[in-house]
Amino acid sequence: MNKHFILGSLFSILLLIAGCSGSTTTKNLTTVESSASYVCPMSCKGSESSQPGKCPVCHMLLVKSIEVEEMDTVGNYSDQSIYSDEYVWTNQKNQPVKLSKSKGKYQLVSTIFTHCEYACPNLISDMLNIDDDIKEEKRAQLNFILISIDPERDTPERLSAYANDMNLDNNRWALLHGEVKAIDAIVSNLGVSYKRFENGAFGHSNVLSLLNPKGEIIYQLQGIHANREELVALINQL
Repeated sequence: MNKHFILGSLFSILLLIAGCSGSTTTKNLTTVESSASYVCPMSCKGSESSQPGKCPVCHMLLVKSIEVEEMDTVGNYSDQSIYSDEYVWTNQKNQPVKLSKSKGKYQLVSTIFTHCEYACPNLISDMLNIDDDIKEEKRAQLNFILISIDPERDTPERLSAYANDMNLDNNRWALLHGEVKAIDAIVSNLGVSYKRFENGAFGHSNVLSLLNPKGEIIYQLQGIHANREELVALINQL
């Protein structure tokens, strides 16, 4: 058989194999890309999309569904006082504070970030509604703590403006800015979680934690606009 014919045939076979491999690789990449889905970090119904964008319900930026799946939302909270935390925070008045300064009163605590357009304002609204529902004499025994999970953008100045925008009483509401290690510590103690996604948005547990005057968690309410009757009744009995 002609030597040139044999070499030419081998070259053609190699090209065919390479071509098949290339098309297979392209197909696999296309499959991976098309299977990537995006969802609202707040898990709004109807937010699923094959493309990045904004949630049609709450208008937050959509994130990859795998990022939400990897985030634990609620775990076991510590049975110890969160006031054992010795980190120094800065409040919306630009004052250095320790959590232990909150001893002596009941505190309703949540995590937020001020660039949130849906979940956080609604959590704060829930806290305000709880305050409205409790007996007037109980309000003197209850204060509120909002812990920012976005220390880069939520400066004390930003927190001060946010408190004003939300009509929060600076005498009863503490909005706290802290280092990442301080945030991680208190989030762990509260049994909640948060995560910064690739697109810069945040996801976090939507939980309100009631602390007794020693800083121990005695009740948690999970979810936005969750039924607050039991929590209100508990506060009224304290």
